[in-house]
Amino acid sequence: MTRWIVRHPLVATFAPLAVFLATGGLLLALHSTRRAADAPYAEGPDDFGEVGPFAFTERSGHAVTDETLRGKVWIVGCFFTCCTESCPKLSASLARLQSELVNEPDVRLVSVTVDPTYDTPEALGRYAAAYNADADRWLFLTGSEDGVRRFVRERLKLAAEKNTTADATPGSRMLHDPRLTLVDKRGHISGYFDGIDPAAVGRLKAAAERLAWEAP
Repeated sequence: MTRWIVRHPLVATFAPLAVFLATGGLLLALHSTRRAADAPYAEGPDDFGEVGPFAFTERSGHAVTDETLRGKVWIVGCFFTCCTESCPKLSASLARLQSELVNEPDVRLVSVTVDPTYDTPEALGRYAAAYNADADRWLFLTGSEDGVRRFVRERLKLAAEKNTTADATPGSRMLHDPRLTLVDKRGHISGYFDGIDPAAVGRLKAAAERLAWEAP
């Protein structure tokens, strides 16, 4: 398993991108479909802290909380349904993991929209159907704008923001980190993986399997 020198996710996410902040390019860089060479991904295994309490609404209309996922290994990614940038690749990676982890009953996939005003449970349901998402294994979550923003930034320790540039389109109106976050059965973050790099997704699969075999 690759271990990176920069281990803390806040450092891995923001410090290498400080130069972009000065030029207004921070979040555009985060949303790029290519991983920046100076932004190492902390794949773990490690303990980056507990995700903590949260409550969202699933596409089914049912509530999903941290207790819903307690005792499960889960892989969470940020997206929005109109996205034409990294999101299709991220969702394809989760669809791949759904297939490859089919024999791991304690693993869940979680997609959290960063555009909750538009992404109602109905919109999430249509999007999930396009990826043949198993309702029992792959959850699609929405909530309030503030609740989602705090969850992504403060709990997952990743970046997400509206694209306020003049050339923003519906497909690029939200900007977010393209990493997938691996969470263990205790609700602690174990690692961050490049969600659009097939090799990294393969390593994420192996890491999830190892966690699934461990006792809670």
